Amino acid sequence: MELHQQAYLEEAKELLSDLEHALLELEEKPKNDETIHRVFRILHTIKGSGAMFGFDTVAEFTHQVETIFDLVRAGSIEVSKDLISLTLAAGDEIKKLIKGQEASPAIIAALQKWQPAPESRINDRPEADTNLQELTYQINFQPHRHIFENGTKPILLLDELRGLGTCHIIAHTENIPDLDQINSEVCYTHWEILLTTKAVLNSIKDVFIFVEADCDLTIKPISDLKTDFTAQTQTIEIPILEQQKSPSETTDTTSVRVAAEKLDVLVNLVGELVTVQARLRQLSEKRADIDLEGVTQEVERLSNELRDNAMSIRMIPIGIVFKKFKRLIRDQAEKSAKEVMLAMTGEDTELDKSVIDRLNDPLVHIIRNCVDHGIEAPQIRLAQGKPRQGRILLSAEHSGVNVVITISDDGAGLDRELIRAKAEQKGLIKPGFPEDEILELIFKPGFSTAAKVTDLSGRGVGLDVVKRSIRALRGHVGIKSQAGEGTVITLTLPLTLAIIDGLLIQLDDHYFIVPLACVQECFKFSHNHAVQAQKQNLIPFRDQHIPFVRLRKLFKIQTEYLETESVIVIRFDDMYLGLGVDHVIGQHQTVLKSLGMLYKDVASVSGATILGDGSVALVLDIAQITEQIE
Repeated sequence: MELHQQAYLEEAKELLSDLEHALLELEEKPKNDETIHRVFRILHTIKGSGAMFGFDTVAEFTHQVETIFDLVRAGSIEVSKDLISLTLAAGDEIKKLIKGQEASPAIIAALQKWQPAPESRINDRPEADTNLQELTYQINFQPHRHIFENGTKPILLLDELRGLGTCHIIAHTENIPDLDQINSEVCYTHWEILLTTKAVLNSIKDVFIFVEADCDLTIKPISDLKTDFTAQTQTIEIPILEQQKSPSETTDTTSVRVAAEKLDVLVNLVGELVTVQARLRQLSEKRADIDLEGVTQEVERLSNELRDNAMSIRMIPIGIVFKKFKRLIRDQAEKSAKEVMLAMTGEDTELDKSVIDRLNDPLVHIIRNCVDHGIEAPQIRLAQGKPRQGRILLSAEHSGVNVVITISDDGAGLDRELIRAKAEQKGLIKPGFPEDEILELIFKPGFSTAAKVTDLSGRGVGLDVVKRSIRALRGHVGIKSQAGEGTVITLTLPLTLAIIDGLLIQLDDHYFIVPLACVQECFKFSHNHAVQAQKQNLIPFRDQHIPFVRLRKLFKIQTEYLETESVIVIRFDDMYLGLGVDHVIGQHQTVLKSLGMLYKDVASVSGATILGDGSVALVLDIAQITEQIE
């Protein structure tokens, strides 16, 4: 695939996401002219760029949707729930067309029902002026020399102008060099056009909407049709960018689109630099050379700054994920005959892209449960004195080195007695099970309290997947619920998976890293006490006994135990666990490396890192270790 086509696919993906958000905003405020124009501009850009880059089927289909919203702009059609639903479905069809699939005949037929009758069309474009007065415009279109680089074909724009009315076009070719000096990637020509049309000014501006940053454009209204191009007329400069874009959409020329793979390469290179810097620090300490120490400190400062900047580039606002669920909630509420609104706070909270990419599925499971199990039907809510419309709140905030994401609803809450009864029926618990652990049972595999299976939930699949997915991200899931008031699920996640603060430990001549965020306490333990603790699988800690695992046994290291061992107490998912190790060396900032496909199924290990002396240390997977204990 050519580069400009790939660029279009990436742009179209973003535009379709923007379209979805704009339509959902328009559903809430159907009279908002700015949002109506925003929807039209997005459709026009998808259509125009699609035609330029060879996606003709996309352009033809999108043109039908665009025509409908041109009628909406003109006031001929009112925004309705049915129109929003149809346009959302049309957006889904555009995604299919971009992938080379065929559009649904049902959607095409539905769009055609909204099209204006042929006799009411004016050059296939709706007209807002009820007087249908013809006007003539002088248009000076000067593409920038680089306009061909993104695949733009100016001739297609001129053809679109011809579709608006009677066109007289003059091409200025005086800047074209001799044949042997021509660069085929440079545009040397500009055009002056006289256009007589019944279309409104916005329709003319819309022709250039997707090349507005790559051209100079002047539009002059001319009252006398006999006026030639050199006539002295009052000029109206149309600042296209400012006129066409809302403040939130203004093009930011300081932003650069970078492929995610390139960012991954950058982070890997920074990781290599951090490793080299650690080796330099080790060498400096051995040499005790003042000059070498000075250089080492400077390299440390620069590598730390570079590391922080590289990581910040991969940080993405969580709002990008949150906004996707507005459509999900709308569709699921419609299927279940409920009314649900989505509220969001903390959308600017940033997370590493690698974490965000893996958050979608867990959040989908949770939100579907909120709609299907949590939020009551409107008539039930009214009978209980609640608003007929349920509310789901997504919020995010920083908490130290973590981000806390909260998903809450104001629905029926969880029925503890029903959960207990179902769990006893399935043999998951026995009578007398602690009350404060009842809610955690909903995360057990196969557990469900649904009376019947729906296409949303009830199959006993979902929340156990959520817990495993969040644990795989070195995160924690918490839940609170009050009957009749709603449920709150909390996800605590690390800011990044690429670099972690760890505790470096030693077993014989092997090194391991324990994520520092899990570590609660370290203390010494005699060998005899460790043997006794291993027999009981328990160790005393703060007036209680907690599970105990000797890592030598876990990793089958056969050499003799030391007389005195160290114990690291970790906490994960509200569970304490003691890990028996030979030595605790100290804190170590860890750049995580993948173990590769051959080692992807190795239990209890999530990655590796390179130490300052070049040796390898394995990073412990605390989630897997605690699962073995449970």
